[in-house]
Amino acid sequence: DLQRRDKTLSKMEVIVSSTIPDITLNDFVSVFLTDEQGQNGFYEKWMRDTDRDNIEIGPWEDEDHLASLIVDEFSGESFVKRRTINATFKKGKFLRDGGADVESKQMQEQFFRQDKENRIVFATTTKVANVPFANAFEVHTRWVVTQLHTSDLSVKVGLFVIFKK
Repeated sequence: DLQRRDKTLSKMEVIVSSTIPDITLNDFVSVFLTDEQGQNGFYEKWMRDTDRDNIEIGPWEDEDHLASLIVDEFSGESFVKRRTINATFKKGKFLRDGGADVESKQMQEQFFRQDKENRIVFATTTKVANVPFANAFEVHTRWVVTQLHTSDLSVKVGLFVIFKK
């Protein structure tokens, strides 16, 4: 079982475990992970659809352009690409706490690597500012996508929240 073989995923709550028919790994990567700022790709469109504003999608950087290896602090693993995403949102749209509708900031670091011809790992670390208690946690996700057959993918998504205080 992939969850037992992937040491990081085994420490997370698996929130998606599914097979997607009729898609190749290359198609998945081109649809979900290659969008750049202003192209209204999948990720940028999803952020707009979930009421994010001031979206800044940084370019994918690879270790050849950086002074050091790309390492995800959460898993301790090396990745071949990294990008940062920043956006703002109105706190009141997400928290129905009766408080003021303060502009909050979402900061996300994304990591990507292709382990073999048939497997990719996409990991994120998300932090939020200007939301009550948001400095007390960060959210980590991990997508492990594996080509099963000619055109079927296994997708497992794990979630882990680290409480800081």
